[in-house]
Amino acid sequence: MPYNSPEKQHEYSRKYNAIHRDEINACRRERYAEHPERANEYAHRWRAANPEKARAVARKYCATNRERVREYNRKWYAAHPEKVRAYRRRAKLRSNYALTVEEFDAMVAAQGGRCAICGEIPSGSRSVLDVDHDHATGTVRGLLCHGCNKATGFLHDNPDLLQKAINYLRRTA
Repeated sequence: MPYNSPEKQHEYSRKYNAIHRDEINACRRERYAEHPERANEYAHRWRAANPEKARAVARKYCATNRERVREYNRKWYAAHPEKVRAYRRRAKLRSNYALTVEEFDAMVAAQGGRCAICGEIPSGSRSVLDVDHDHATGTVRGLLCHGCNKATGFLHDNPDLLQKAINYLRRTA
């Protein structure tokens, strides 16, 4: 049956698919069951080619299957704690400081694993260096131990206030 335009052909296909949805889905399930690797490959290619559509489909699925998704996530998180830690670390570095894990590791290596202020290597429960950054500009300044990072934060990153604290400590020591 010839069509005058692609729009009419698309309209006809849409109506046909709506009427025969169950049959089409049964055929797809059968085909996917026979060749799951081809189905996965196709899905990956489609998601890579259509990221906005893929996100919209995922959002719609999550909205309509909220409990199912939550239960799946609970099980996955429990089964993969090391991956969860790595994902959260990468996400925190990227969103808070615009750093990659590789850039952070390079900074640790450049500082010899030591705090940029006190020179100590962190240990115990707080054995990871904190990223020190300028809160006004977001610029990363270096890596500090937890105590030095808190101290600069309590002094509001103000060098004048820090100098006053130094003078106070020298006067009262």
